[in-house]
Amino acid sequence: MRTSGNLGLALAVSAAVITLSTAASAHAAPTASTAAASPTIVLGAASAAAGSSAALDLQGERAAAARRQDGCHMTGAKSYVCVNVKRSGKYIKEAWVNRGNAGQICDYRGTVTVYDGRGRILYQKRSRNHPGCSYLRASVGGTVKRSFPSGRKVCGSWWQGGSVNGRWERVGTACVKM
Repeated sequence: MRTSGNLGLALAVSAAVITLSTAASAHAAPTASTAAASPTIVLGAASAAAGSSAALDLQGERAAAARRQDGCHMTGAKSYVCVNVKRSGKYIKEAWVNRGNAGQICDYRGTVTVYDGRGRILYQKRSRNHPGCSYLRASVGGTVKRSFPSGRKVCGSWWQGGSVNGRWERVGTACVKM
């Protein structure tokens, strides 16, 4: 059986489109490029217009990756927690914790924690409580605007249930090493 040379090109373009889709949103759902950083992620990227004739700016993607890091952790068959960090060198501009779930996401908050190389907490910020429900995806977080020493790790934890029953349950934590 003979395969067409166009098949290889189509696969390469599809991979580039999936990779480029990560730069489209600072709070994007996990994609193929975040999977390399976190072996626990199994969700795929939303399909992009693979047939479009748009030019692929791979240098722009590399520059965006240098400014943002994402880490994800699967928390169930159809759910995940991700942390998205916008940074410049040792300076962290903002950090977000994202939760994706096949159904409702209710009564939640997030915590962003920065650890040094020995596991000591350098910074911690908890979001406000969100007593209502979101569907499929929710994000919490915001500005950090601080510099941290080398060898740090940024983690985002997702908590649910506390503002209704008084007991917060940690759903999951995702981390990235900076």
